[in-house]
Amino acid sequence: MESAFRKARATLKEFLALVVAPRPSITNYAVKIGIPDRENVEYFWISRFVQIDGLLIGKIDNTPRSVKNVRKGERISFKESDVVDWLYRENGKMIGNYTACALIKKEPKEHAEAFKKQHGLNCDP
Repeated sequence: MESAFRKARATLKEFLALVVAPRPSITNYAVKIGIPDRENVEYFWISRFVQIDGLLIGKIDNTPRSVKNVRKGERISFKESDVVDWLYRENGKMIGNYTACALIKKEPKEHAEAFKKQHGLNCDP
């Protein structure tokens, strides 16, 4: 997973530049951050985010499973350095989502291929 985080962070500036000046074919921007709660850290996709004064502000897209200090739909602010992954969709393909690629490596090959096909995800660029 750390390799996926590094890859996402290394390409984050390019991704954020696309958010500021998107091509018409790009949709569904999101970033993933970890939110700590005592000993746990849970990762959430944040969509509909904006950049203001060095911060990113957006809504939590998934329902918490282990942390209790946030809820789905809640608006939060965070720093670029908090981002561990990003994604967008373009022409039916999912770009980014390096953490999904890391996770599906542990799945049976047929499940991984079905997930990639369903979401248009290319883990071997």
